[in-house]
Amino acid sequence: MDSPISPRLHLQVTVTHVSIDCGTPVFHISAQTPLSGYLRSTSNSTRLCKELDRLYTYLCTRFPEHIPPIPPPITIGPGEAERESLRQKSEAFLQRVADHDLYRVSDGFKMFLESEFEFVPPPAPLGRRPTTGILRGFSSSVSGVKEVDVFFDQARTSVAGMQIGISALGRAMEKAGSTEKDCSKATGDVGAQLYAMTLNENKLLVRATRTLGKGFTACEKLQTEEAAFLSGRLTSTLLTTQIRNTQTAQAALDYRMRTLLEYETACKMTQKKLQAIDRLRSTAKIQQEKVDAALEELQETKQVESDCRTQFRNASDVLKGEFPTFANVQERELAESIDEYARHQAIYSRKQLESWEQVLADIM
Repeated sequence: MDSPISPRLHLQVTVTHVSIDCGTPVFHISAQTPLSGYLRSTSNSTRLCKELDRLYTYLCTRFPEHIPPIPPPITIGPGEAERESLRQKSEAFLQRVADHDLYRVSDGFKMFLESEFEFVPPPAPLGRRPTTGILRGFSSSVSGVKEVDVFFDQARTSVAGMQIGISALGRAMEKAGSTEKDCSKATGDVGAQLYAMTLNENKLLVRATRTLGKGFTACEKLQTEEAAFLSGRLTSTLLTTQIRNTQTAQAALDYRMRTLLEYETACKMTQKKLQAIDRLRSTAKIQQEKVDAALEELQETKQVESDCRTQFRNASDVLKGEFPTFANVQERELAESIDEYARHQAIYSRKQLESWEQVLADIM
C-alpha cells in the first residue's frame, strides 16, 4: 500500500535505492502527487547522473531569476554506506525541486519524473540566460550597471568571498594531494631498498630491515589512497559542487542586473519619446498626424518600460527570498566537506599508526 502524501507537500519524490550498472549509479525514483498537471498520481522512473545534471541545466535556463538546487556530487564507493549516502542526497535534491512552486509544475520536471525514456528536457523559451559551464571563471557578464540595492551589493560581495575561499581551499587541497603523492613515491623507494638489503652476517638485522621495508610499503599504499582522496573525491567532486553553487547564484544575480539594465534603457527611451513630442508641439505649425504617431509610439514605449519594471521587480523579489537560503545551504555544505576531510584525516592517521605498531611488534 502506498504511503499517504504529507499535507505539506504537493509532490513527494523518493529515491527508493541506487543500483550500480557498469560502475555508473542508477537512481530509482518514485513520485506521488495529487496535482492535476501530472499524467499519473504515482510514477516510477530510473535516471542516470547525466540526467540529473540535465534537469539542473533546464531549471537554470528556464527560471533564470531563481537559484535552483545542485545535484549531489557522485562519490560512490563499494560499500553500502556510500550508496545510501548518495541515495539520501539525491532524494533531498529532487525533493527541493518538488517543493518549489514553479519547478514542480514545469514541463521539464514532469517529463523527468514520468517519462520512460532518457530525459532530454524541452527547449527553454527564448531570451533566457545560457547555462554557465561547471569550471568556467567567475567573471560577471554584466558591466557598467550600477547597483541600486544594498542587499544585492552585499550579496555580490558574499558570492565573491565564497568564490575566493573555495578557490583557495581547492588550491590547498591540490597541493596537499601532490605532496602526498610525492611522499608515497619516496616511501615506496625506501621500503624497496630496505627489503632488498642483504646482510648475511646478521640474520636478525636482515629480518628487521625487511620488516621495516614491508612497513614502508604498507605506508606507501595508504599514502597513495590519501593522495587520490585529496585530488579526486575532495577537490574534483565536492569542491566542484561548491563552485557550481556559487556560479548558479552569480548567474541569477547577473540576470537581475540585466533586467535592471533593460529597465534603465526603457526609461531612457521613454524620455526621448517625451522630448520628441515636446519638440513637435513647440513648432510654429503643429502637424497633428506626426503628433498622433508620436503619442502612439510613446504608449508602446511606456508599455515596454512597465514590462521591464515588472520583470526587474520580480527578479529582485525572488532573489531576496532565495539568496539567504542559498547562503545558509552553501555554508553548511562547505562545512560538511571540511568535516569530511577532518574525519578522513583521523582515519588515515589511525591506519598509519596501526601499521607502524604492527611493524614494531614484528621486530620485537
